[in-house]
Amino acid sequence: MKTPTLRNVVLTPPYGANGQAATLPDVLGDAFHTAHRPQPLAPAEASQLLAFLAALTDTTSAEHRPPRALPALPSLPDRRVGGLY
Repeated sequence: MKTPTLRNVVLTPPYGANGQAATLPDVLGDAFHTAHRPQPLAPAEASQLLAFLAALTDTTSAEHRPPRALPALPSLPDRRVGGLY
């Protein structure tokens, strides 16, 4: 099974194999994860884990959006693909 990266995991709900968890705290409390844990997470451990996952969010490209159209550059001559330049 190929697992996805955890980068930006906070920004990509829903969670789980079939989207059964709407939030990350829901994932920590679902039956599958609680059944496969040797002991339950303490509330402090759960909040630390959620803080760690939030720290994996990449905000460097949040303000950069792709342009809606290419800019018009009148200073460049008309060129053909494969033509002489």
